[in-house]
Amino acid sequence: MKNNLLLVGSGPMAIEYSKVLKSLNIAFTVICRKESSATSFFEKTGINPLFGGVNNLDREKLSTFRCAIVATEVDNLAGVSKFLIENGIKNLLIEKPAALNVAEMLSLSELAAKYNSKGYVAYNRRFYSSIQIAKRIIDEDGGVLSAFFEFTERSHLIKDADKTTATKLNWLIANSSHVIDMFISLCGIPKTINCYKAGYLDWHKNSAIFTGAGITIKNIPFSYHANWISAGGWGLEIFTNKRKLVFKPLERLKQQVIGSSEIEDIEFDYSKDISFKPGLLKMVEAFVSNETQDLVRLDTQVENIKIYESILKGQSV
Repeated sequence: MKNNLLLVGSGPMAIEYSKVLKSLNIAFTVICRKESSATSFFEKTGINPLFGGVNNLDREKLSTFRCAIVATEVDNLAGVSKFLIENGIKNLLIEKPAALNVAEMLSLSELAAKYNSKGYVAYNRRFYSSIQIAKRIIDEDGGVLSAFFEFTERSHLIKDADKTTATKLNWLIANSSHVIDMFISLCGIPKTINCYKAGYLDWHKNSAIFTGAGITIKNIPFSYHANWISAGGWGLEIFTNKRKLVFKPLERLKQQVIGSSEIEDIEFDYSKDISFKPGLLKMVEAFVSNETQDLVRLDTQVENIKIYESILKGQSV
């Protein structure tokens, strides 16, 4: 009987998923590539993974899994997901960004459609408590008037990180897209966007400074900025006719109401974002219960990555 979930990977994200799955009493099996990784995972979680990689699982064994969460290294997400789709897995939650470029993402999306598989990209920040509060406030205020986001990265940490060259060259897609996706979830995908880039870093010679502006499909004007050479961080600001909503850090929501110069915290029960990696519990609950309206579909991610690539390359659309 298909009552088991397959968790692929043994790194930090796989560990976080295992905590959530255990708390939800969901039966799951972990598989990774290396025996050393399996040993490390067991030491940290008490769970003994299979090892040798998904390619060494036969189709009969794979058929016992009703769904899968793919939490491998970024470079392997698309390849592992394609293998699972081709071998009968019909429901997948794939760690962001699922693929590192439009061509790879399109190939994955088309394969899922061919095999009638449903795939979703795991942008857990869509499920932050701060986002849920903001949606309610935005509705009460009559909608979003304009928006701004920043995705400055901590380059001094990334340059020495144990990541492949391909991942680092596409760091905006691999990591910064978390912020941009939060913006898209509240304001809609850009229908026009003017993008500019400047500067370079030793590990990211294509660009290091990003600025731009545009209009979303909901007719919301927006602008963005990031400077990976200088100081900064991640942030999102949403403007309504009554207030400015501030996500900085993204996990918490603040506001500045009209007529006030103060930016104040909005009190809320953030406990589920403290007990587990923020947003992860609600996201996994949505996936396993098939309430997927807030998850990013694979075909949607194809269009989103087109925007990420435009920002990365400084190409207006």
